[in-house]
Amino acid sequence: MKFLRGSRAVITSLLAVIMLIGPVVGGTTAVAQDSGKILRIHQQTFPDVVDPQKSSFANEIAILSLNYEGLTRQNNDLETVGAAAESWEFNDDLTVITFHLREGLTYSDGSPLTAENFRYAVERTCDPNTAGQYQSILFDIVGCEDFANSTADGADADAYETTKAALGVVVIDDLTLEITLNAPAPFFPTVASLWVFFPAKKELIEQGGDLWWKDPALQLGNGPFQLSSWTDDLQVSFVANENYWGGRANLDGIDYVYQSDSAVAIEAYRSGDLDMVTVDPSQLPVVTNDPALR
Repeated sequence: MKFLRGSRAVITSLLAVIMLIGPVVGGTTAVAQDSGKILRIHQQTFPDVVDPQKSSFANEIAILSLNYEGLTRQNNDLETVGAAAESWEFNDDLTVITFHLREGLTYSDGSPLTAENFRYAVERTCDPNTAGQYQSILFDIVGCEDFANSTADGADADAYETTKAALGVVVIDDLTLEITLNAPAPFFPTVASLWVFFPAKKELIEQGGDLWWKDPALQLGNGPFQLSSWTDDLQVSFVANENYWGGRANLDGIDYVYQSDSAVAIEAYRSGDLDMVTVDPSQLPVVTNDPALR
């Protein structure tokens, strides 16, 4: 499923991921295994690209939203609340928003997380060399659209550097990020929760090249879990982030197990090899006719 364009559609679609993460972080239900309390979740399709500034499909966002966190997030009632930012305020005409980060934020390895990391996330999203599917969701920011179009046919040779410098996102200090908007945008705190704001580290992206996101050592995050292993077409695993500002998750880890055949996944669920499965519509009679599954 690809996320639809438009703020309402994006936020509604993101709920599926949020409702998955919320109970995982706060709850205690998981199968006890030798390796700890691991929740094993069936996923039907393996992602194509798991890059915060390029991804657009639900199966990609499901990984990113465990590994990272934006300035804000949605709670289980779809209210926008603080995440990396503990507070924010607009100017009088709602065209400048200032985010105040929590003190002592770190990535999962304990390295500092500052306003610069979020500024870079915005810059990278708007960069024409990134050209992610959701680049336009930040066109409310002053200069983002101009920067995105700076290398188009007919553009001035200096346009890239000029528009990059004019981008309306400024680091005031390590805990303060100021974003200037083209027009009043009271919804912008919610946009700041989306994956385009996830603070992937610049030096790790540059170190890893085009497929940097496949390497758990480079996919260093600030979310409640940290990507720990990646096996193409089979499994992506996470461990609890010991340095998450909201406290360690009750789970020790999460495994996303990829299986395109719903019938096979259901049998894995029956045998105790999966804790959550996605049921294909063709398998609904199997579920409804089985007293245990129903």
